[in-house]
Amino acid sequence: MQSSKKKKKNLITLLAMTAALVILVVGYMAASRWKEKEEEKENIEEPEIVLYSLESDAVLALNLRSGDYEVTLRRDENAWEVAEDNEFPLDSSAVEKMLDSIAEFQAKRLVQKQAENLSEYGLDAPDVSVGIQKADGVEDVICIGDKSGIGGGYYACLKGSQDVYLISEQVQEVFGIKEENLVLLDTVPVFSADTANGLKVSGERFPEFTIAESDDKRDLTAMALYLLYLYGTYREPVLVDIQNFSEIMKNYTSMDLGSFVSYHAEDKEKYGLKNPKDALTVWYKNEEVQQEFTVYFGSMDLEETGYYVNLEGSNQIFLMEKESAEALLSLDTFQAVNKYTQMVNIKIVGGLEITYDNKTNFIGIVHKEETSDSEQSDTTEHFFVNGRELDTEEGEVIRDLYQELIGMKITRPLSEDEVVMEDAALELQFFEDEEKQTLLHSIRYLALAGNSQEFAVEINGTSLFAADAETVDTAKKRLEEYEENLAQ
Repeated sequence: MQSSKKKKKNLITLLAMTAALVILVVGYMAASRWKEKEEEKENIEEPEIVLYSLESDAVLALNLRSGDYEVTLRRDENAWEVAEDNEFPLDSSAVEKMLDSIAEFQAKRLVQKQAENLSEYGLDAPDVSVGIQKADGVEDVICIGDKSGIGGGYYACLKGSQDVYLISEQVQEVFGIKEENLVLLDTVPVFSADTANGLKVSGERFPEFTIAESDDKRDLTAMALYLLYLYGTYREPVLVDIQNFSEIMKNYTSMDLGSFVSYHAEDKEKYGLKNPKDALTVWYKNEEVQQEFTVYFGSMDLEETGYYVNLEGSNQIFLMEKESAEALLSLDTFQAVNKYTQMVNIKIVGGLEITYDNKTNFIGIVHKEETSDSEQSDTTEHFFVNGRELDTEEGEVIRDLYQELIGMKITRPLSEDEVVMEDAALELQFFEDEEKQTLLHSIRYLALAGNSQEFAVEINGTSLFAADAETVDTAKKRLEEYEENLAQ
């Protein structure tokens, strides 16, 4: 009897739990369906209301007021200009955006019909107003007031009407502008670093230099498409590494003129740009056509945080940050210098005379054009050392030695107070012919007074740079090893 009661109790409990589960499932499904309906309601967009509409051609002038800034734009035949200021570099795209908005000035919704107090919406003294002058002489005015705290956007109305609408933030931004939003600002021409082929800094405050193409220098590498030389930094023009130069020019491709200051020609004198103190010129090629631009640098601002600048041929004045300006003007030109001062292509060399430790050896190089089994023509080098012709295996040793010698690098510029001695630790003379009648290139490694760690590098009679003594010692050791192999 007790067992029967227990079974009946368990059955009641199971039924109760099942009923509760059914209620939960039904409730969940109902809640989900309700949420879906609410989301569907939210996704239903209310149709936009056209608050004002006027074709662009019918607009003769725009009287704009935004905060403390007021300006009148007027149509002059097919162009727009700022009234009574023909110097103003007006950005026509900004005007087009306004005309597009006026052609169909849309509101998101009607907020209040016949509002009793426009001040509640900031429309009694609106922060932004747009006066639209029409061909019939009538001026319509759109007023834009406070920002709405509900759903975003701004309150707006037509002057003379009490109906308040809500417009989008994007529409307000078209008209809520300052002077700089209307100016078609100067920008540095677009070019890529690998199309740049020249750079010049001139003036008073920064070291002057020019990196430019040279037409009167021979390409000893026999590989360059064009030669760049650095002028003005050293006593003699110095060959520039094109890859190094291209890397440097990446800083100039992204040049930012800074914050806009003025567009009036008479302001140039005030900002030190009537007679600028410094100038930066960049040369580059655009579809194989040579192009250039120059940025002038005038005075610094009172806080000395930047330099006033402007592009050649323009009256627009900007304030460029001091750090940015000085990075452009105070370039470490040694970065651009070709560090391989004796990179002479073996294919143009007829002989190399090597002198060290009072010993001189001469490597003669004869270039022969030969035809392979596939009937392709190729030029091969045949080597002679002090008149003795080398076989193929010995020739390859000489070729490797030659590559090591022309791979020696300079490490820094010499300073004016360093004393260069006369004795050469190593001398290399490259000749165009085996008879040594035409000298192509001459390099001497000379001792520096009081400095055993480096040698001065004399290039064609002029000492401009230094090289590590270890580099020279390694080269001499390789030459000694070669001489020992010859003696065996």
